[in-house]
Amino acid sequence: MANDLKKGAAAKTQRPERMNLENDDKYPYHCSACGKGYMRQKDNFNVTPSPYYAGNGGYLTICRRCLDKSFEYYRDEVFDGDQDKAMELLCATINTCFDEGAWANAKKHPSPNRSKVSQYFSKLNLAQTKGASYADTILYRRANKVENAETIQAVKDNPKIMTPIETIQLFGLGFSDQDYETLQYEYDDWVKKYGDPEDKRQDELYKSLCYLKLQLQKSVQNGDSGIGALAKTYKEYINAATTELEDRRQKKEESVQLNPLGLWARDIEKYTPAEFYKDKKLFKDFDDIGSYCSRFIFRPLKNLLTGSKELDKEYKLSQEE
Repeated sequence: MANDLKKGAAAKTQRPERMNLENDDKYPYHCSACGKGYMRQKDNFNVTPSPYYAGNGGYLTICRRCLDKSFEYYRDEVFDGDQDKAMELLCATINTCFDEGAWANAKKHPSPNRSKVSQYFSKLNLAQTKGASYADTILYRRANKVENAETIQAVKDNPKIMTPIETIQLFGLGFSDQDYETLQYEYDDWVKKYGDPEDKRQDELYKSLCYLKLQLQKSVQNGDSGIGALAKTYKEYINAATTELEDRRQKKEESVQLNPLGLWARDIEKYTPAEFYKDKKLFKDFDDIGSYCSRFIFRPLKNLLTGSKELDKEYKLSQEE
């Protein structure tokens, strides 16, 4: 047993034989896929920021021709022509980052001398993506998902998050883009029917209805059990909510009806453009009260006190008449 241990220790201390990296064809660089030899890496292998190729000068070990063939296979056979998914799978296969901006530039500005795959690697900003493997692509996307934002400020500081900040502030953090879209649509629909919330209670009522609707929708999509109980709860809540909202609207209308001036102003806004009344001269005596007083009170009183004989304008003829 002791001899075996000594032999094992001796074997570990032995210097390993030097690997022969030069093939019989005398080419210093070879594609690990097809085996073809090349005299230099430049123009034959793409440069990647992935740390897995740092010891190879940053060059991939698969030649450009083989990468192009892999991309075409993924695009045509695996993803039915979807080149975006094909390129991402290629990046995952060679464990390098998938930069959507660089890929968009490669597609937008094709080169007659380079394939889209090689164009992609030429568009990569190696300084910004240095040390990035495909795992960093996953982490980067996770950081740019609105549901993973920890604070409102983090949302404001991330230009990749497209959900309006007002929507996030209204419903709070933790929802996906699609969830926020559903919630905002429901909220706007309640506002359209019952008006803007008059107080915090009504605002919270709107939001609670939106939350319940989203929960019910997800339960239906996922085929969750107990959906009947959830639907019943939603129905009871929506009945109570609409009753309260209708009562609010009725009380508001009754208060307007008790105020003739308010009712008159409401009708003006509803049936006549308010801009019409910007003409102060036209609006000055809209009910003809001033004209009535002038004709039938002030004119007769003037005749009585001064002895004048001024006639009402209805019976007074001009010099031409």
